[in-house]
Amino acid sequence: MGRIRSIKPELPLDEELAELGFAARYFFINLWCQCDKAGRCEDRPKKLQAQILPWDKIDAEKLLSELCPKFIVRYQIDGHRFIQVRTWEKNQRPLPQEKESVIPPATEKDLEYNQGNTKVIPRTLWKGVIGSGRESLEGEREGGGSRRIFIPPTLDEVRDYCLEQKNGVDPEAFLAHYNTVGWVYGKSKIPVKCWKSCVTTWKKKRSGMRVSELTQ
Repeated sequence: MGRIRSIKPELPLDEELAELGFAARYFFINLWCQCDKAGRCEDRPKKLQAQILPWDKIDAEKLLSELCPKFIVRYQIDGHRFIQVRTWEKNQRPLPQEKESVIPPATEKDLEYNQGNTKVIPRTLWKGVIGSGRESLEGEREGGGSRRIFIPPTLDEVRDYCLEQKNGVDPEAFLAHYNTVGWVYGKSKIPVKCWKSCVTTWKKKRSGMRVSELTQ
């Protein structure tokens, strides 16, 4: 699926991209070659790892988490997960003969993101999102006032918290579950406000399951 892509001379000077580690920057640039004419590809971390860094021991899920949502959008449609590179049309000029994208585009709500902490940052409702790691930010209500906006944690944040708490929770399993359900809980599908509280609940439920299994 590899394709020829362009790299602008000023890219190494991008201060926001420079905040990421070397592996994330390299992964991001080579991710372009796995994207179609519209800057989209399947969100399959293991496959992308094999395509982009086949000789290195890296965690593609972690790198994608670092890139989202500032540089890429991760979204889900009908159970299938996809990636959209932001500002694709601004930075890439695919050849005219390249095949058109067959991947459905993200919705406008999927693409909404504002890097300014003092401005409105719409809440992402789509499944499969892994956010910037900030648990919440201040947003503006219509008519004045402020509200807290939840942004899912990264794998590193969940892992560090679980190690700190020594709770024995599998951070990857926890994150995979809540990414799949769209960061809601209960039969009423209530939006999550604090992911650390969810870790505690997750621990209790798993402990209860083990106890019940032992008593059967």
